[in-house]
Amino acid sequence: MMAKILIADDNPRDVAVLKDQLKKLGHVVTYCEYSQDAQVKIRRGTMDYAIFDGCLPRYSDQKWPSSEWGGVFLAREARRFWPNLPCVVYTNNLEQDYLDQLEEMGVPVFLKGIHNANDIITKLGL
Repeated sequence: MMAKILIADDNPRDVAVLKDQLKKLGHVVTYCEYSQDAQVKIRRGTMDYAIFDGCLPRYSDQKWPSSEWGGVFLAREARRFWPNLPCVVYTNNLEQDYLDQLEEMGVPVFLKGIHNANDIITKLGL
């Protein structure tokens, strides 16, 4: 089954690995480098699955990524507009409050790294 998947991540290497593996499985991948762009796509509801980086810049002029606009924010937006949208967040942020927020929304969290690409794909059921 072909799925439309949104990836929101500002790391080109991680995106390339995920996109490559997902495309090999026959899926269509949309990529956003900034959380503001991902927010627009989430509201349109044109994806079947979503994969979010835990820490993203909000827009292109923002110099540093922020967890404030990263995975928790995007997962919250996804749950608000599309409560049943399967999504995962991958991150290096192990602060308990951050992890608790994602757990409360039922969003799986993975330690960030391209070695987890297969785990992410498996968790989404692809």
